[in-house]
Amino acid sequence: MSGCKFQGKWLTEPQFKDWLKQDSNVNFAFCFRCNKIIDIKSMGKTALTSHGKSQKHVELLNVAKVGGQSNIGAFVSEKPVPS
Repeated sequence: MSGCKFQGKWLTEPQFKDWLKQDSNVNFAFCFRCNKIIDIKSMGKTALTSHGKSQKHVELLNVAKVGGQSNIGAFVSEKPVPS
């Protein structure tokens, strides 16, 4: 594998610490607020910064902060809702 790889130090950076996790693949990161895998292979940290500014991410982060939740998982059921 080539390209940018996940850096553990990103987990402590203020702009990422409330939503970033390392993915099992070093060329990807995971936003647990949006439940989204972010490809960092070509853009690295810039891809994380871009994701952090996206409308969906900002809205979900604001909902979590207003609601006093530390994880968007509090709003989402892990089991499918029967139809």
